[in-house]
Amino acid sequence: MKDILKEFPSIAVEEWEKLILKDLKGQDYEKKLIWKTEDGFSLNPYYTEETTQGKNLPNPPGMPESWQIIEEIDESNSKSALEHAKSSASVGAQGWKIVSQWNKEIYQGVCLDSQQAIEDFAKSLYQIQNKASYYWETGSSSLSYQEALSKVFQSNQELPFPKNLTRNSSNPNESTIGGFFQDPLGALTICGELPQSKIETFETLKKSIHLCDESLPGHRAFVVNANLFANVGASLSQEIAYTLAMGSEYLSQMLSLGIPAKVTARQIFFRFSIGANYFHEIAKLRAFRFLWAKILEAYELPQEERIAHIYSETSLWNATVFDPNVNMIRVTTEAMSAILGGTNALHIHAFDKISMGAGNDFSNRIARNVSLLLRHESYLDKVVDPSNGSYYIDHLTYAFSEAAWKLFQDVEASKGYLQSFLDGKIQKAIEATVKKKKDSILSKKEPILGTSLFPNLSENTTSLPTQEWQRAKSLPSFKQYLGETDTKARLIPTWRASEAFESLRFQVEKSSAKLAKPKIHLFIFGNASMRTARASFATNFFGVAGFEIVNPGAVEDGIKSFASAVASMPEVIVFCSSDEEYLPMVQELQSTKEWQSDRIKFVIAGNPSEDLDALRSAGIYDFIHAKSNLFETLEAYTKTLLGS
Repeated sequence: MKDILKEFPSIAVEEWEKLILKDLKGQDYEKKLIWKTEDGFSLNPYYTEETTQGKNLPNPPGMPESWQIIEEIDESNSKSALEHAKSSASVGAQGWKIVSQWNKEIYQGVCLDSQQAIEDFAKSLYQIQNKASYYWETGSSSLSYQEALSKVFQSNQELPFPKNLTRNSSNPNESTIGGFFQDPLGALTICGELPQSKIETFETLKKSIHLCDESLPGHRAFVVNANLFANVGASLSQEIAYTLAMGSEYLSQMLSLGIPAKVTARQIFFRFSIGANYFHEIAKLRAFRFLWAKILEAYELPQEERIAHIYSETSLWNATVFDPNVNMIRVTTEAMSAILGGTNALHIHAFDKISMGAGNDFSNRIARNVSLLLRHESYLDKVVDPSNGSYYIDHLTYAFSEAAWKLFQDVEASKGYLQSFLDGKIQKAIEATVKKKKDSILSKKEPILGTSLFPNLSENTTSLPTQEWQRAKSLPSFKQYLGETDTKARLIPTWRASEAFESLRFQVEKSSAKLAKPKIHLFIFGNASMRTARASFATNFFGVAGFEIVNPGAVEDGIKSFASAVASMPEVIVFCSSDEEYLPMVQELQSTKEWQSDRIKFVIAGNPSEDLDALRSAGIYDFIHAKSNLFETLEAYTKTLLGS
């Protein structure tokens, strides 16, 4: 058989570079084509076998053949929760995340207020479907649930899962059917304190590990919540490094209490949030698998036991309240990243999770169908590790591994995660990243579709909850409390990328319940292409804050149309044209009585640098353009126009 590849001769890197330089036509290669990441390394415009030589890692260990489709169950009524589980199982769900937390003050999710209630609920839940997965969001109260479940398994021989589960198999259906989302170090990270005293906290975790290892086959006792770092705005290399450091801390703490690393390693799993940076998120999971195996190698675990079990969920950090349908697109690419990166289980959040607090039947169905489509129509479960062999992803995996390992070693040199966090070193590093990230978002260097870029001006916001309720529900902030603690630290606050812009729009929406929204009138004239572009820019600029935008179209008679514009009682009139046409028009309008209005603010869409002083002297209030800081400018307008 003829080898068709021989008909396509390889092209040397030097040849590619010559073509690139020719196309650049003298432009700076570095500025145009080299991507500087927030993790401190640069990315080239392309990668080949030659450019990745010496930077190849072994294939990540334990890459699964497929993934479990997880749906969240959080109804407060246990009967409703079970009905939800049953109905979702019949249409594609393969497992559930059961939210049921109690901190001796309040419940969150399914209310199971006694050991008997937990047992009864578990008996019904575990009989719904064979080979299902069960992830319990039970936080620091997990031990109570584990004790109840162990009784269920000891007294019931008909529960539908294998009695002898193979540990640490690459197939999650053979080794793990669930776990418990308890993470005391995670509680310290975002709540600022351990659930109990340090001694009691780790003794409780020791009991959980022992109980699950002996009495709960297939259930992992605790988790490292890597998603917390995503939700506070850490970089990807920080997310990997601090997750490794937390895992290492648990290994060390349990070893000091007499639990071998081998046992702790098979009782731990990892929960990642998958963001929008498609290829980087794939590489993040791959790099983590490789580095976790490297840590377990140091504990002399056999190769087949150096496997991370990864539970992934789509990001809430970059989900938006306004124009929530865009979230459907976000979760689709995030789900693909998780699958190609090698997740064992995947929970796709409903697209209206942030705006409404919980999904409904429709949004839950859409979320579930994303996984089903990627499996049954895109066939992503037919090849193990399909991204293997991509030079770009291989390079990213190496780069993230290198950057994260260095950070991890720094933490270990500072006596581990717990001490580093108590000393404030981890907070300081993340806060530096957060500042840069917030600056990029607020200035729109990193735009958010539907929020800071192309907002939906016709969106009906009357059904949205108040901002205060939405903020409380948007990110995990449930206080993990079981008793008095002797270990406190400065917490890292959670936030979402779009929340600052949403805050502005909520202010405008709230004020419109009593008064009309501030009106922005576009005064469009002159050069056809420039006026159209500037009108579009101004519409999107002020639309981000939810102001009413009035676009009457291009004007023919400047003075007459200006009089009509002023008569419509807008708060702002934005002139939209080319730079050279602004000053003549303003000078023409200066002679009119309408120009003397103290109530209206006249704004130029653009930055006519040669005429700035003259325009300001003529009465122009402001200039909005691509270099304007979007948030700071709109915040100032909101305060001025709302009188706050």
